[in-house]
Amino acid sequence: MKKLLSILSAVSLTVTGASSIVACKKPEKTKDINKQTNKQNLSKLITTPNLGDITMASATPTTDELETAIKAKNTNYQNGDVTFSEIKATEATVTGATNKYTGTVKLSYTKKVVLSPLNSFITETDLGDITMASATPTTDELETAIKAKNTNYQNGDVTFSEIKATEATVTGVTNKYTGTVKLSYTKKVVLSPLNSFITETDLGDITMASATPTTDELETAIKAKNTNYQNGDVTFSEIKATEATVTGATNKYTGTVKLSYTKKVVLSPLNSFITETDLGDITMASATPTTDELETAIKAKNTNYQNGDVTFSEIKATEATVTGATNKYTGTVKLSYTKKVVLSPLNSFITETDLGDITMASATPTTDELETAIKAKNTNYQNGDVTFSEIKATEATLTGATNKYTGTVKLSYTKKVVLSPLNSVITTPDLGDITMASATPTTDEIETAIKAKNTNYQNGDVTFSEIKATEATVTGATNKYTGTVKLSYTKKVVLSPLNSVITTPDLGDITMASATPTTDELETAIKAKNTNYQNGDVTFSEIKATEATVTGATNKYTGTVKLSYTKKVVLSPLNSVITTPDLGDITMASATPTTDELETAIKAKNTNYQNGDVTFSEIKATEATVTGVTNKYTGTVKLSYTKKVVLSPLNSFITETDLGDITMASATPTTDELETAIKAKNTNYQNGDVTFSEIKATEATVTGATNKYTGTVKLSYTKKVVLSPLNSVITTPDLGDITMASATPTTDELETAIKAKNTNYQNGDVTFTEIKVTEATVTGATNKYTGTVKLSYTKKVVLSPLNSVITTPDLGDITMASATPTTDELETAIKAKNTNYQNGDVTFSEIKATEATVTGATNKYTGTVKLSYTKKVVLSPLNSVITTPDLGDITMASATPTTDELETAIKAKNTNYQNGDVTFSEIKATEATLTGATNKYTGTVKLSYTKKVVLSPLNSVITTPDLGDITMASATPTTDELETAIKAKNTKYQNGDVTFTEIKVTEATVTGATNKYTGTVKLSYTKKVVLSPLNSVITTPDLGDITMASATPTTDELETAIKAKNTNYQNGDVTFTEIKVTEATVTGATNKYTGTVKLSYTKKVVLSPLNSVITTPDLGDITMASATPTTDELETAIKAKNTNYQNGDVTFTEIKVTEATVTGATNKYTGTVKLSYTKKVVLSPLNSVITTPDLGDITMASATPTTDELETAIKAKNTKYQNGDVTFSEIKATEATVTGATNKYTGTVKLSYTKS
Repeated sequence: MKKLLSILSAVSLTVTGASSIVACKKPEKTKDINKQTNKQNLSKLITTPNLGDITMASATPTTDELETAIKAKNTNYQNGDVTFSEIKATEATVTGATNKYTGTVKLSYTKKVVLSPLNSFITETDLGDITMASATPTTDELETAIKAKNTNYQNGDVTFSEIKATEATVTGVTNKYTGTVKLSYTKKVVLSPLNSFITETDLGDITMASATPTTDELETAIKAKNTNYQNGDVTFSEIKATEATVTGATNKYTGTVKLSYTKKVVLSPLNSFITETDLGDITMASATPTTDELETAIKAKNTNYQNGDVTFSEIKATEATVTGATNKYTGTVKLSYTKKVVLSPLNSFITETDLGDITMASATPTTDELETAIKAKNTNYQNGDVTFSEIKATEATLTGATNKYTGTVKLSYTKKVVLSPLNSVITTPDLGDITMASATPTTDEIETAIKAKNTNYQNGDVTFSEIKATEATVTGATNKYTGTVKLSYTKKVVLSPLNSVITTPDLGDITMASATPTTDELETAIKAKNTNYQNGDVTFSEIKATEATVTGATNKYTGTVKLSYTKKVVLSPLNSVITTPDLGDITMASATPTTDELETAIKAKNTNYQNGDVTFSEIKATEATVTGVTNKYTGTVKLSYTKKVVLSPLNSFITETDLGDITMASATPTTDELETAIKAKNTNYQNGDVTFSEIKATEATVTGATNKYTGTVKLSYTKKVVLSPLNSVITTPDLGDITMASATPTTDELETAIKAKNTNYQNGDVTFTEIKVTEATVTGATNKYTGTVKLSYTKKVVLSPLNSVITTPDLGDITMASATPTTDELETAIKAKNTNYQNGDVTFSEIKATEATVTGATNKYTGTVKLSYTKKVVLSPLNSVITTPDLGDITMASATPTTDELETAIKAKNTNYQNGDVTFSEIKATEATLTGATNKYTGTVKLSYTKKVVLSPLNSVITTPDLGDITMASATPTTDELETAIKAKNTKYQNGDVTFTEIKVTEATVTGATNKYTGTVKLSYTKKVVLSPLNSVITTPDLGDITMASATPTTDELETAIKAKNTNYQNGDVTFTEIKVTEATVTGATNKYTGTVKLSYTKKVVLSPLNSVITTPDLGDITMASATPTTDELETAIKAKNTNYQNGDVTFTEIKVTEATVTGATNKYTGTVKLSYTKKVVLSPLNSVITTPDLGDITMASATPTTDELETAIKAKNTKYQNGDVTFSEIKATEATVTGATNKYTGTVKLSYTKS
């Protein structure tokens, strides 16, 4: 509707414009008429009274509508030229205006039908979800949906040219609408309630593999009770043991249904489950086992067994009978077993493995000392309960006696220590001067000092309870010493290098009152760059304009540092040089001055100003802001000025004086029309640049504005011709139905149609720029009209006979949901037989069970066609007749059943089944696949079944029950050992053919497997004895180093050593026939092994720890020829502190300046010791380095030299001298006394010098 209104508005504007153009000529005609003395006859004005089709809003036209129509046919007519005396639907009478015309004229006309575009009427093309009976909607269903979205729609407003599943195309009826609209929609799904479909919710007993059914198992059960159910019709939201909730598939059903069911119990024979009936040795608390003990043993042999699977009917010392639980198993099984001897784990008996401090005579405890300690912690322990396999200084491993305990236990312990008083090791508590990094020493710094004064002290001998600046309290380590000692000490002063505090010697720009800075100015600058610096930390020895040398204060720092700096510049305020910022009138080439023009003006007003003194940050027409250059001035100044005016000659500005064709409303142009034309030719011209002194039809004189230009200019021009708009001659661009030879019209066909609708049009008035099927664009001839017009039209339609598209009216079998087909079902069938047919090509006037009559769509075809058809038969799913595909046990003559055997079984389970309802596509031993007969059923069903078994007597397979000698691991054979023996004597026997009901030492009873054999057989046998060679258990006869209390080992010591090398050996496996110092011969125990083995071994040497001979590792000051000591110098020092040490007792692995690491000689000692020591210092006399004490002339900044100036002079005369080699005790004008540094030199030297 909005689009229609916009088109009508555009037409209204066009008509108004056209009226204005005509009205321009009215005054001249009026003058001509008024000059006449007689009135004109009205028929001379209205020469064409037949107005043709006219636009009218109602059944009869208004006077305005008639006047519009009169003017369209009679070009000289003007509104008001007539009065209307009678207006009817197709005619009207008009009388001439009394002051202009005489007479009356009868007008004739017809009402023009104005078609609306269809998309202005059907504005909602997305119809959303719509109800449709089949896959595609009918025209009725579509019309219902269109009306729901477009309220003004009426049935029959459109014809349907193409209907698909989700879209359709509609065309407006020819007498109301133009154009087509494409509709979109989706099919509304009508869901059925789920409980109308699943009516049987109690599924009864169902087969399930576990405690809760799977969705597949449930779906099979649902289908068995509800024949129309298909897999996927529901989703399962909750599945329990006896119930489940299902929800309908969202595209088919609504609601939920609760299903109930029970699990179908299938009993298995108990002996198929308990296959291992000989339980072997089992743990039992008394002479006969409890049911719990038996169930534990059954599970150990039969992994799938669960408690409760059997009931026990008879329990004896070595056998028991069990019956399967009634809900799971059938039959009974006889179990056999023996009582297991249970050894206790050793760690359940020796629970306290940390024996604490124990008394021991040597470095490692004896077994007696250990047993005493074990009994003290573990009261039930008895001597002999264990054997000791490894005894060390702080731990031992023991193994339980083989007849009482299993496993090993590791013991831990420490040797009872006798503590000494702490002051027996720290005999000198005054530690003197010590090195410390801060105000109070660390524990490491104190321990270093203690060792320096107390040679027997070792790190860790004390704990520190209080540490102060000059004293500390220490307590003896709890495992070595008793009591406390108070230590005293003072801090050793260590000088730092000066460059550690002055880390930034480049001080940058500094403030100084003169050319060179004072010491105060320098100290301020040093602190600004070096935050840890304090006044007085240096003395200044040389101060220059950009550098100075400083020496560290003698009590804090060593060395000198050279400082560098520059003098800080002080800037002047900019307004001290630009004192006159008002620059007055200045010459500038454009609207704003350049920086050069401004600098010229600044210098003219401010004599001290120099070019470059400022930067310009903002330049405007009458003001600018300047900032002082950063190295001379601070601040900004705002300049003010005005531009000097210079007038230009007008002809230098208006260079194009011939203005050409210009638009003018009257015979002579106005000043505005002239200024528009001047600007079009002279681009720099601005309105007001001139005054106009004379304006004529083709020329005018202009004078320059007094403030900008001088002189006058004569302009020349001609008046521009105005063309009429093209829509003033083509007033009706909708050409209606036109005859065209092809799909698009020719220009001749179009011009004929234009003239038919627009009487003033003449051939050649337009050029055609674009011609399409239903529209064309035309442009006015360049000498007559302006603009373009878009023409619209439709091709006159020629209808075809309906039987030219429906050539096969017999549609054959068609799918129909009910007794008579729907229009959709018919259209689908028509298209299947007639490929050119499209939905909507017909309307259906009569639909019956086997025939229907169709009429061609009015816009495409003529005539009717009678259709014939029959209804297509729908087959049932095969699982609707075979509802029970599990046929159970069936009789079959061979391994796989015949089709007759299967059909007999199917009918037994499915009463509606008839022979021939299926074809068999695959038959196997336990399953078969069948397909429904093609004329009755669809789909396939998979059958399952088992073969009915015929049992044989057991003695037909076990024909030789006397098994002879058989191999068995224990006193009675296992079922596996028996089955191996049965197969050796009876070749047809297979494992699992029997269950063992009673197994004894020499006989056993077996029963045939329930699914193969009947009856029992008694087996007889004897145990076969097999001895192993002794070297199969003693694979490593070389026992290596073994612990022995005397020259030859005992049998216990040997057995311990054999087990350490041969893990499968057990005590008692051998008898010892000969034991020597380094070898022994052993023979295998007669009931287990054959042969002898010769053992070899050596006695284990016990080494002492190295710290038992080097008890004092701090060697104190030692003499060394170089920076690090030699091994000889170290051994001399070790012996001086440790009297039992002998040269060669150690190897040296690492020797440093103050420490070394030594390792015990491999044949005597174990472990390593770290030695500590310091080098004995030998001082030289000071005069051996200062050999020339007369320093001669020296440079000094003041009356007495500084220490730096003296050291510089000493080095100049004594080349071996280094800064810091002396301390200065007295400095005078010409002499000074120096003392050697305490760590390098002895004595003093008196220096002499003069100031240069």
